[in-house]
Amino acid sequence: NAAWKLSRCKCGTFIANLHATGYIRKGGEVTVSAQEHVINFEYSPSVEITWDGGAKEVDGIRVAGAAAILWSASDALGDRRPLTISSVSLAGEKWSPIAESFGLKLAVSLLLRNTTTPRTARMVGDNLAIIRYAASQGRLRHPSMQLILDEPLKELAATGWETSWFAVRSHVNSAAH
Repeated sequence: NAAWKLSRCKCGTFIANLHATGYIRKGGEVTVSAQEHVINFEYSPSVEITWDGGAKEVDGIRVAGAAAILWSASDALGDRRPLTISSVSLAGEKWSPIAESFGLKLAVSLLLRNTTTPRTARMVGDNLAIIRYAASQGRLRHPSMQLILDEPLKELAATGWETSWFAVRSHVNSAAH
């Protein structure tokens, strides 16, 4: 009783609208016959990268670390499998945003070593400030974060990768924890 209408904004953003194809009574169930907007959507990057970083206290000592995962292209059901995982312990680091910055640095290094074509990647993290900065949509208030990210992001841009940046809630990004 419903169908997805897919389009693209002038700015390049994808739009998926759900339209009723018939009468749906109040409180009635809305159903669609296919999930093409999820599985066969016109933009399906060749790889996906997720990353995370964090800091916390363990036995009275502050510890930090970061990880990144390079995921395969989507299969016929839309599933991806991990191809490479990288992690780093950050001795002496006490601040979580620095760990998040190192997570993105790891993610970019995984992507730069990848030979997949086409060179398209979905970049997924849970630190909104870092996502905005990496997507050239914001700035970072702390030069220490910028110092970690500027060189890898410059190299990423120079190598011809087409990236799309997505911020997710941290519980959705649990694989990179």
